[in-house]
Amino acid sequence: MEALVKEDPSVVITVDCGVTNFEEIERLRSLNIDVIIIDHHIVPPRWPNAFAIIDAKKETETYPFKFLCGAGMAFKTIQAILRKDNFNLPEGWEKWLLDVAAIATVADMVPLLDENRALAHYGLKVLRKTRRVGLAALFK
Repeated sequence: MEALVKEDPSVVITVDCGVTNFEEIERLRSLNIDVIIIDHHIVPPRWPNAFAIIDAKKETETYPFKFLCGAGMAFKTIQAILRKDNFNLPEGWEKWLLDVAAIATVADMVPLLDENRALAHYGLKVLRKTRRVGLAALFK
């Protein structure tokens, strides 16, 4: 946390954590740092005071599939952002993130049904072509 604060960010985005990090989020807010939480864990009794919370299990969430892992939630968030502004990325660019989404889907032990099955299926195809140095090293 201290190393993060030293970088002087204006926004911190958490993935697969954050819904129970009340103290950390309050600390960041006290430093005028916005926090966006992307999570999939069981709904806590109360939510932290973050700028935004994206969690399929949140009571007010209308997204139809509730069982994405944190990285799956992040992938879907990126897809939604790119629909609003493509940041000069070619259409479909986000597919190159599917390798990480697939690994996380399997590792997080979410049900391999519906969207999770699609993320794992297509992510394995991308994984075979990955240019991520760390993943390539693991394969060797």
